[in-house]
Amino acid sequence: MNADTRRIVVIDTRCGACGTDHLEVYHEHFPELRIAAASSEEAAARLLTKLEISLSAVSDPFHCDPVREAIADVQAFLNRTGTAHPARDL
Repeated sequence: MNADTRRIVVIDTRCGACGTDHLEVYHEHFPELRIAAASSEEAAARLLTKLEISLSAVSDPFHCDPVREAIADVQAFLNRTGTAHPARDL
């Protein structure tokens, strides 16, 4: 399985309730799992936890593979090094 950090989406947004700027992070295969935080790393770490919890709840082995792939992508995103990627990092 090849991890692909390009599947991690980072959006700069503003809270509708309080007006605070924050980042939302999600995996393109699971847009319903949007995590908001002050940094993309913090949001990605929380997303990783949510995906790992989701994996333990998946009863059909067929559906485990997309979740495992998303976990690998988020881990690669968190482990990335080097300069910022303009299409990925804000």
